[in-house]
Amino acid sequence: MGEEVIPKSRCPTCFGDSFHKDYDTGEIICNKCGRVVDETDRVSHEREWRDFGDEESRERDRAGPPKTILVPDKGFPTVIRGSKSDARGKDLSPSVSEQMTRLAKIQRQSNYPERSLYLAITILRRAANNLSLSKGTVEVAAKGLEEAITAGLAKGRKMEALVGAAIYQASRISGNFREYKKIARVLGITKKEIQKTDRLIRNALNKQVPLSQPEFLMSQFGERLEIFPTIVNLGIRIIRTIASEQSGKIMLSGKDPRSWAGSGLYMACLVSGNSITQKQIADVIQITEVTLRNRCKDLVGKIDITIEI
Repeated sequence: MGEEVIPKSRCPTCFGDSFHKDYDTGEIICNKCGRVVDETDRVSHEREWRDFGDEESRERDRAGPPKTILVPDKGFPTVIRGSKSDARGKDLSPSVSEQMTRLAKIQRQSNYPERSLYLAITILRRAANNLSLSKGTVEVAAKGLEEAITAGLAKGRKMEALVGAAIYQASRISGNFREYKKIARVLGITKKEIQKTDRLIRNALNKQVPLSQPEFLMSQFGERLEIFPTIVNLGIRIIRTIASEQSGKIMLSGKDPRSWAGSGLYMACLVSGNSITQKQIADVIQITEVTLRNRCKDLVGKIDITIEI
């Protein structure tokens, strides 16, 4: 409701006689100087009840959680069940009971995207816990699943493979990278199934997924190799220093970011005196020692240090 002029005695500050009422707050305000001359009708936006614990507060809340794609039906599903009795337990006539059974069957058949998405989200939630994915990454993966299922890409395929591909793409988009092999192990399928489904989704939806940045991968690889965080940070600084130059950006592009992450870690270990071998890094990152050695030589040519590789 808008503002309204209220008849009132003169304002004690400016002696004006024109007022209006703010219906959001319940205050009567002077139009000339802005003084609040009356707030007897002031509206309280606070709760009218008290609680003495989280559980009691949840029971008295009148608003639910915000909308999220992780709840496909928004918490209000429509379910038609074939039944021989109504809500009061009264028996239905044979014709009405047959009609309800037919409607339930039609709903189950026509509700394909919602049912499939509900199953996919359930699998996604379970996998996200095991992979320690952030909430943002999970929501990106859920959005990807919704797009793929709506496009009909789930028909005739394993839902785990579809979920694995969505997780892989979301991890690349959000910078919280997870490898095919690790995702496949959590979902109980093969790495090849996820790769095949990933390519299918990208081609069918014309989806562009950015390459993972080497500095985002270093923390994960450093943790697996049990390298001190200070050494990992040194490797990240080396890569970022090179990436800050135009020639460095050209050099880093077009090659596997895992190889650059591994070479940055190896060089940081050499500078810090950490006796880690190229084979140890290559085995963890799943690249060859030759590839790692070549990337290290490229980095040495770009920074002002001398390292024997």
